[in-house]
Amino acid sequence: MQSLKWMLIGIIRRNRKNMLCRIKKINDFENVILIAESLLDFFTIDGVGSLKEDLKSHELYGALVDDKLVGFITLRLADTSSLEISWLAVLPGWQGKGVGTELIKETLNIKAKEGFKICYVKTLAETVPDLGYEKTRKFYKKLGFYTLEIIDPYPGWDEGNPCQILAASLPIE
Repeated sequence: MQSLKWMLIGIIRRNRKNMLCRIKKINDFENVILIAESLLDFFTIDGVGSLKEDLKSHELYGALVDDKLVGFITLRLADTSSLEISWLAVLPGWQGKGVGTELIKETLNIKAKEGFKICYVKTLAETVPDLGYEKTRKFYKKLGFYTLEIIDPYPGWDEGNPCQILAASLPIE
């Protein structure tokens, strides 16, 4: 019963920078879109449009500091045991402070308690030199994700943008 209480009211943790960060399920679509639009190196205009569409059917969790949304994660439930991180973003001023790590750990551990066993994420493949996506892949690997495969061309992705699929078993340590 105690864990259900935490899932309902949100998870509060002090991260490695001793910042109070609360992770909870949200429906603050407007501020999620504003965060995405502040990261146009990663979210193209088409990407923001796709995010808006995905918000209709994917689960959305937010990272709040002093009740301000500073990051978000969306999850697509692939089936009864696997899920996909469809979107993850943290405001530029909050990057490198543990917010993204908390978002992933807390949301995926909530989903593990609900019976999910594996999580995967798609990103630009390491075969394309890009410092931003290199950081993204290192971030996921640090959290225990491993490369499953690289698909080129990936259906629905632009030519020259191969997809690297990384996966991790749940729960995340």
